[in-house]
This record gives sequence, structure tokens and C-alpha cells, in this order.
Amino acid sequence: MANNVTLVQPGQGRFFMQPGTKPSAAPEYYGQLGLGDTSVPLGELTPFYAPSSERANTWDIVDMAEGEPGLVSTELTARLDRDGRDIWFDWAMSRVATNGYALLFDKCKRVDAFDEWASAIIYKDLRPTELTIPAISPLEPGDNGTPLAYTIPLQARVLMRVRTLQFEPQAAALIEGEIVAGLIDDTGCDSRDFQNRAKKIYMLAKPNPGTPGTNPLLVYTNDGQTWQTDVINSLAGNAGVAMAMMGDRFIIVSTVDNAHHHTKKSAVDDGNSTWTRVGGTGSGYVSSKAPTDIYVMNSAQAFLCGQGGYIYLMTNPTRPVTPIVDGALTVQNLNAIHGHGHTIVAVGASNAVLVSGNDGDTFALVVGPAAGVSLKSVCCISDDVWLIGTANGKLFATENRGKRWSDITPDSDIAAVNSIRFERNGMVGYMAVTTSGGAGRTYRTITAGHIWSSEPPYLMNEPTSEAANVVIPFGANQIVVGGKVSSTDGIISIAS
Repeated sequence: MANNVTLVQPGQGRFFMQPGTKPSAAPEYYGQLGLGDTSVPLGELTPFYAPSSERANTWDIVDMAEGEPGLVSTELTARLDRDGRDIWFDWAMSRVATNGYALLFDKCKRVDAFDEWASAIIYKDLRPTELTIPAISPLEPGDNGTPLAYTIPLQARVLMRVRTLQFEPQAAALIEGEIVAGLIDDTGCDSRDFQNRAKKIYMLAKPNPGTPGTNPLLVYTNDGQTWQTDVINSLAGNAGVAMAMMGDRFIIVSTVDNAHHHTKKSAVDDGNSTWTRVGGTGSGYVSSKAPTDIYVMNSAQAFLCGQGGYIYLMTNPTRPVTPIVDGALTVQNLNAIHGHGHTIVAVGASNAVLVSGNDGDTFALVVGPAAGVSLKSVCCISDDVWLIGTANGKLFATENRGKRWSDITPDSDIAAVNSIRFERNGMVGYMAVTTSGGAGRTYRTITAGHIWSSEPPYLMNEPTSEAANVVIPFGANQIVVGGKVSSTDGIISIAS
């Protein structure tokens, strides 16, 4: 890979700005400016010493501590407009954060067309820190032919690089049923390789309907390359619908079983797992109010939405759950739940939306985006910005906690929006769908939901499938997608 570098010339880059991390904010082209060098303090290494056991007056480095990273720094140079119509003075004085995009283009592409990028460097929460106005009335003669320009030092919270992702199928020989859920374990020092790719991926497969009596499988890899399976015997042939990790345990949610099942993650990794069922009498689950999805807020709190408008609180996967919403707000079946910060949102049938703004202490009913329509997926980018996908193929966004909704569906042939997820900075997101033609498809955005595409330069070479059920991002440049290729077979693909 290092020997196949496509060289970049300075004139192939252009700068765009987006006023806010939200779907309604469009990136705008700004050509009359120059972007200077960018630096990111990654954290100094501090050595720890011990006296050498081999030589006198010598100390060996026995360990190192990593310092904390700093803010991103760069500098913008922009033309001064004689009539005061440039934006740079006002923006610098306001110090309002924006997102910057330094896009690199092929020499044959239009550089003012955002979707023609070859790669992108994103500056999230970019702010001016100083404004220098050039000498307008110099005392001495100078170069009268050089236009005047502002100099504006900038700092950003996050720096991201984005490239085109290409799909590659995984573990085809091991998958025996439709992939319905999964997760990436990004905890620990060994969770990624030196190219920042995920190593620990776990995907949940349904039992193979063509082979009665089989159990669901966990199809997983610990190194990002070699795949294995773990049989979830406690499900006794029942399908799981959702998966999560809470502390050191995996959790599988089963609606048909009205239960959740758990085991230690380390036991799966070591090949000696024992799955345990929490269901039935004493489990906390109410008859006909089975769980349908799970959102883990922290290692001591997880929330499961369920049938009949129920929401359950889990404080430990090994113990019973507690019903905290009992159908008084809505009797509709809830299909998906997600959260961010202090906010938790559960969505379901007939436009049902339940929201908590206080870490799940209380929930309230909010008017959803599509009257009478079943809401199938939800993703909270922030406490205020949520995206909801419907069972009839629409994607909606709110930027004010459900007070107003916007239809941001990218294509008319989407039949169902099955999964929506963003990387942790809320800039790069993904959507897994089923089309009206009965095919799976994945979409990507690098603009916090303003522009979505399933084609280059966003994504390419997606394998053929009948449905894309779940998408899991790992940073800005890797995703795992799970779905099905037939009624009896599933598919796992990694795009990176």
C-alpha cells in the first residue's frame, strides 16, 4: 500500500465550511482563501526509569506514559473585500464554531463540487482564535499590486480524514443464518491495529430456517482476519434480535423468548462460553411485553424497549430487569432505542416516540415524524439531533428534540431503513436499508446527515444482498454491515 501512493499537489485542494453539526447545515464552497499547515499535538511520551541490572550509572527505560492530545491548529488566509462583504471578519469576531472540510480532488474533477472529492480532511468545531487585518494605509510604499488578506489562526476540537470505502465479504463459510445485530469492541489496547482498523467484531446470526433445531450463532473475529463461531445454546433455537456489551458481558435480546441471554466476553474469546437466560418468572419481563432492542448507557445502566410501550432498566445483565415505563404513555410496540448524553429515544409502531432527557429517570411521549407509520430505527447524534428511519423507507431528522421534523430521505426506492449509526463525533454516519427491489444497500454521510450517498466517493463495491439489517461504524473509515443473501443465509461485509 505504501508503494502505491497517489501524489497530491497543493492546487488540488479546496475548502468548504458547514455551519453546524446537523443535517440541515449545507457545506459551502470558499475558494478565495488559503489553508495553512495543520498540526495536532498527540501527547508527549514520558519515560519511566529503573537502575540497570547490567551496568553501573545506567538506567533503563522500563515503561512510558502517553500525554493527553491537544487541539488541532491551522491558519486561514482570506482576501479582504473592499466593500466589507466577505464573511471572515464577522465570523472571527463571533467565534461561532463551524465544521471545515479540506477536500482533495482529482485534477479532472470540479473543485467546487463537494461530492467529487477523492479524500477529505474534516475539522470539527473549528473556531477562530485571532484576527489579523493587514496594513490598509501603509506609511511607506510597498507592493501595490498584492491584494490584502486576513490572517486567521484557527483551532478545532477534532481532526478526521475520510476516504472512499470498499466492501469485502467476510466469513461466508461460517454464516448459517441472517445477520440481525452486532457490535465492535473498541475497549482495550488491542482493539485496533496500527492502521486504526477494528480487530474485535461480533455479529449475531439467526438460526438457519432450512435446518430445524439449530441455534443462533455469534460469528466473530479477535484479530480482524480470522473468523470463528460461538453457539448460543441458551436460546434453544429461538432468534435474537439485538446485541450489546455491558461491562465485561455480552447481552443477546430475544423477543420471541421474552428474555435476554448473557455470557462473559472473555469466555467467548477463549472458546468456552456458557450462555445464561434471564426470562420467565422473576426475570422482570412482563408477559406479552417482550424486549425488542437495547441501549447501553454505561456499565451500570442499560435500557431495553419492548412490546406494548414497555421500557425496562437493566443494572446488571445477570440480574432481573425492572419495568420503568409500563405502557401508560403508548401501547404501541417499540422497535428501537438509542441515546446520547442525557437523552434516550425509543421509537415504534404507529409513529410512537418516547423520550427521556434525564438519563432515563422519566420518559415522555413526543409527536413523531410520520403519522400512522411504524418507526424502525433511531440514532441520536447529540441531545438535540436525532435521526429516525421508518418501515416504509423514510429518513427523518430533528434538531430540536422532536419539535420539528425534516424528511432527509436520499432515494425514493428505499423500502425500509433498518439501521442508522454515526461515529462518535457525529460527522460520519451510515444507514442500512432494504430497497423496493428487495436488495440491501448501505448509505454514508460525511456531513452529519446533510448529504447521503451509496456510491463513490462515499462507498463502492457493496456485495449483493436481499437486506442490509445492521451497520456498525468504527471511526470514520471502517464499517461492518450485516444482512441476508437469501431466506436461509446471511452476509457480513467490512468496508474500509
